Amino acid sequence: MDSFKVALFLILLMMVTVEKVSSEIVCQDILEEQLCASQVKMDKSQCHEEPWNSKCRKTCGRCDECYDAESMMTCDSQKANCDDINVAHECSRTCGVLGCEKVMSKRKC
Repeated sequence: MDSFKVALFLILLMMVTVEKVSSEIVCQDILEEQLCASQVKMDKSQCHEEPWNSKCRKTCGRCDECYDAESMMTCDSQKANCDDINVAHECSRTCGVLGCEKVMSKRKC
């Protein structure tokens, strides 16, 4: 029975942590905004290419888009680091932030 209580506690802790992380992560440009702006001005399609797809989310207007900019394999290995602003911007789907909060809550249903 004690192992059940420990498991339940860990699950609740993870849920609270995910909620806390998602409320603290604010969409921004990880790179300098001028660099993002000049790059996007040259070619808007850059917003879908690395590194701009994660490093320039704000300038690209992709704050509310739910996606993993890095490969799924990379994001899976970074799940424990979702509170890091770089990881959150690169792996928003995996971390459940930056437009993915609604997607994540639908998956729970």
